[in-house]
Amino acid sequence: MSYGAHVATVLNDKVASVLASEVRVCSPTYGVAGRLDMAVKLHDGRRAILDFKTGKKQKDGNRLSNYGQQATFYADALTEQQVYGRI
Repeated sequence: MSYGAHVATVLNDKVASVLASEVRVCSPTYGVAGRLDMAVKLHDGRRAILDFKTGKKQKDGNRLSNYGQQATFYADALTEQQVYGRI
């Protein structure tokens, strides 16, 4: 199964709706800005942040750990910007 087909299957199985896409976030607290791919609402009512990684280079443990930190930053920045409740 291709990466795109796999992503489509997961999205169809888990995501009830897309709340926002290509969202710019910034945090004066951290002094960092970024852009997340999607904020979604899951079938169980929870919200989730999706950030797709499409590079072909194999990721080591340190790089994978950074992705978790990046997602945490996105959630913190959305909260700081007071937009998470609106998306």
